[in-house]
Amino acid sequence: TVNTVVDTLDANPGDGVCSDATGACSLRAAIGEANALAGADIISLSPGIYTQTLIAPNDDANAGGDWDITSVVTIYGTGQASCSLQASVSPAVANERVLDVRSGGALTLFRCTVRNGNFSGTVTGATRGAGIQNLGVLTLDNVAVRDNQITSNGGDPFGAGIYNAGSA
Repeated sequence: TVNTVVDTLDANPGDGVCSDATGACSLRAAIGEANALAGADIISLSPGIYTQTLIAPNDDANAGGDWDITSVVTIYGTGQASCSLQASVSPAVANERVLDVRSGGALTLFRCTVRNGNFSGTVTGATRGAGIQNLGVLTLDNVAVRDNQITSNGGDPFGAGIYNAGSA
């Protein structure tokens, strides 16, 4: 169960305990713990706005930027109006997408809003899907994906909200 909206890393991924350096369980720490363990995991969110603050450009290991899913994860929010996952306070200042379901990963997401992801510049295969990029398996239930943007000066600007190259 996530108990903070602060964006922090798990102190010891794979130990079976979601805990950052202060003992809190953040969304990034919970995802990091789930990615490090075999089998399916469930993450429960409290009401709140979960905003990415750790920066790690082009990282696919959940160290910063977008939340990277590499295992089988189910995330339960509390409702579209009460639970938001966002790359930044507005899409114009975001550096990344919101969620990245990597090849081999599977995400089932319930009852939340995914917003404010952004890419600007030359769009490539690695920079598609400002809200969600799915290269694995994605299931959304009662999820709003909004206010994500791609500003392209070249390339193929696909999927400002969702780019699906996996299974949905």
